[in-house]
Amino acid sequence: MPSVYQSLNIIKPQILAQWQAVSFAGDEGISAKKPAGPFADPVAYLIKKNTEAILEWLLDGGNDEDIFIPLEEICRYRAIEDIRPAEALKFVFALKQIIRNELVSEKGDWAEELLDIDKRIDNIALLAFDIYSKCRARICELRVKEIKRMYGRDRG
Repeated sequence: MPSVYQSLNIIKPQILAQWQAVSFAGDEGISAKKPAGPFADPVAYLIKKNTEAILEWLLDGGNDEDIFIPLEEICRYRAIEDIRPAEALKFVFALKQIIRNELVSEKGDWAEELLDIDKRIDNIALLAFDIYSKCRARICELRVKEIKRMYGRDRG
C-alpha cells in the first residue's frame, strides 16, 4: 500500500488546482484560469508560483527554511489588502480539507500520516500569521511616518 505522500503526489495537480482556486477567492480581477505571467497578471503569477512551491514543500518534506520565501510573498500581498487576517490566511487551512476530499477516492489507512500533514499545515499557518503580522505592522509604521512627514512632525 502506498504512503499518503505517494498518493498525494499522484493527485497533486488536482489538489493544486483546487487550492489555487481557493487562494484566488475574493480577489477581483484575477483568476486561476487566466494565463498568469509576471507581467500579464503579476498577482495571479505570485499566487500560482508560491502555492505550488508550498505544496511541493509539504509533500516532499523540505526544510523549514524553504517554505519562508513563498509564504512571505503571499503574505506580503495579503497584508496590503483591506481584509481581516482570518480572511487573508484562510487559504492555508483550506489545504487540509482539499487533501481530505481528494483522498476519499484513494484507498489506504493513513491516520498517522494525515496527522503529520495536519501538523505541517498548522505550522505553515503559524508562520504565515507571523509573517502577515509583521507586514501589517510595517505598513502601519510607514503610514505613521508618512502622516508625520506630511504635517512636519518628523523633525523632532
